[in-house]
Amino acid sequence: MLGFPAETLYMGTLETPEGITEAAAPAAGRLSMSKLDWAGAAIWLLTALLVVYLALENGGYDPIPRGQIGIAVWWVLLLGVASQALPLPGRTRASLVALGLLLGFTLWTALSMGWTQSEERTATELARVVTYLGVFALGVCLVTRRRAGARQVLGGVTFALGLVAALAVLSRFHMSWFPANELGKVLPGIEIERRLAYPLNYSSAMGTLAGMTLPLLLAATASARTIAVQALAAAAIPLAGLALYLATSGTGAAVAVVAMATFLALSPNRLPKLLTLAAGTGGGVILALAVHSREALARGLPTPAAEQQGTEVIWIALAVCAGVALVQVGIALVVRSLGRPGLLRISRYQALVATAAVLIVAIPFSIAAGGPHEVSHRWEVFKSREGDTSAGPSSPSTILDFHGAGRYQFWESAVEASETAPWQGTGPGTFESWWARHASYNGYVRTAHSLYLENLAELGIPGLLLIGGFVFAVLGIGGSRALRAPPDERLLLAAATAGSAGFAMAAALDWVWQIAALSVAFMLLAAVAVSGYSLPDPTRRRRRSNRRNRNLMLRAAVVVVGITALLTIWFPLRGATALRQSQIDAGHGDLAAALQQAHDAADAQSYAASPLLQEALILEQQGKLRPAASAAASATRKEGDEWRTWFILARIEAERGRIGHALRAYDRAHRLYPLYGLLE
Repeated sequence: MLGFPAETLYMGTLETPEGITEAAAPAAGRLSMSKLDWAGAAIWLLTALLVVYLALENGGYDPIPRGQIGIAVWWVLLLGVASQALPLPGRTRASLVALGLLLGFTLWTALSMGWTQSEERTATELARVVTYLGVFALGVCLVTRRRAGARQVLGGVTFALGLVAALAVLSRFHMSWFPANELGKVLPGIEIERRLAYPLNYSSAMGTLAGMTLPLLLAATASARTIAVQALAAAAIPLAGLALYLATSGTGAAVAVVAMATFLALSPNRLPKLLTLAAGTGGGVILALAVHSREALARGLPTPAAEQQGTEVIWIALAVCAGVALVQVGIALVVRSLGRPGLLRISRYQALVATAAVLIVAIPFSIAAGGPHEVSHRWEVFKSREGDTSAGPSSPSTILDFHGAGRYQFWESAVEASETAPWQGTGPGTFESWWARHASYNGYVRTAHSLYLENLAELGIPGLLLIGGFVFAVLGIGGSRALRAPPDERLLLAAATAGSAGFAMAAALDWVWQIAALSVAFMLLAAVAVSGYSLPDPTRRRRRSNRRNRNLMLRAAVVVVGITALLTIWFPLRGATALRQSQIDAGHGDLAAALQQAHDAADAQSYAASPLLQEALILEQQGKLRPAASAAASATRKEGDEWRTWFILARIEAERGRIGHALRAYDRAHRLYPLYGLLE
């Protein structure tokens, strides 16, 4: 859980990291106030707070906390670049390529406002993308600001994800200490309460977080400058593993496999890490068995029996984590004193030959054992909307089921949507409306459950190429840089690339792009992967006058972009905040204040239908049916493809006694959502 924090404290060691190897790293100098690296500590704390704050705000899915983070990030970036406290983003070719792709995706999203089917939803998506762009640009600036920037950014993200995973596990042990799980009310008939969802409020997102956390913690057990921090990182591995188990998510399992495989493929000196991984995995298995054997605790309901069993498992967890930490201390001491035996030094050529030999043997064996048939069966199970339920609903064993739960149908629908406008798409945020009109079954769906296919549907081929190009550029650049870097630098690049690979896998299978805590963590890891340890050579001769003028122009451009970004985020944030307050006031019975807040939301977002719909609902409660119908009609003109606006208009017109108008509005709502039971 404590990844790399000690590295932020030593000025001397961080400014000259080339001479520090993994074995010698713990021998850094003693801490003193005079050597305290305040700037490094600030970078570490800032990156950790970004992720933790969003995670505790329901994962940052809500536009209000996400918008607040966007405003804060762009202010820091704008002021830092303008005052020259931060370097310009994109100082290296690799980071410039990645930044250019993400900026291009942002601009294409902005251009889609000209043809989108919903300006309100597209503006919300644009604010989301602008926020992520700001986080990535700020991450690049922090990484390239100083030699130790990569370590500090990576350490902050590792600590944040480890802390969130630990809190999630603790929320299962003592449920009364945390907010109640409301998901069972949203999905009646499904034993969703078994799945660990706090604090992201989505079990697959928690599984993704745990899977991304594992390689980062494993890297911290080798990179931390002190044995104590290495031991703490190792102790957090069983907790992350337990979080993955309790999330009961096939997506999380896929993320963990991809992330760990990427890390082990890219990292140096794998033997100590494999030993640590074995100890951490063993500890996680012990904790999973402890939970599984206690039915009340595994059930996930806040009963007295569950509280008692949770207390028992807390003590078991403390013992297991302490044991893993002690094992890590032993591994670290052996590595420090003995290093790596010569017999275990395997060259890259030897590793490639061994890998090829294993594949030559494994492929025919898997074919003979019926591998193709099993793959075909798994694919059919995935395509089935119900999936394989033989293990029971939400049973932990379904973590390896990989059933689609409707994803295949969502992806089919996204491809069909893309065929209607292959180069422009239907507009960001509009897949929900498309699904309502063309759904293959009745179900509430907002996203296509795939970042890539959703952008193909909503932003066309250019959108897919830009966001896919950005993700693959991060992985390709990070992987190639890791393989060429010295061991101490290689380990950090391997960890950042592995965490990014885990997110990329999750984004292909689920809607984690909308979970801002995960996306912000990914953007920070991506910044490390493409910019870590890539400061320009200070000995290179430059033409100072030309460079100074060019820097001034570029900084001015960043300031202009920053101001534009702040405005892009501010108006949707102001509208969402006023609309939320209107809903709260209406719930408390203060309809006058609620109506004023709805007016404020409409002023902030003149293109939006939601504030007008809120006005209509409030006026309807006040008995002012004529202005209510007028507001609802205005909402239908803003969002002609949204069935809810027509449904509410139909209801208000029926209350007014205008049956013909009500039937026409009702018919339009039914055509926009033909499978919805209330409209049949």
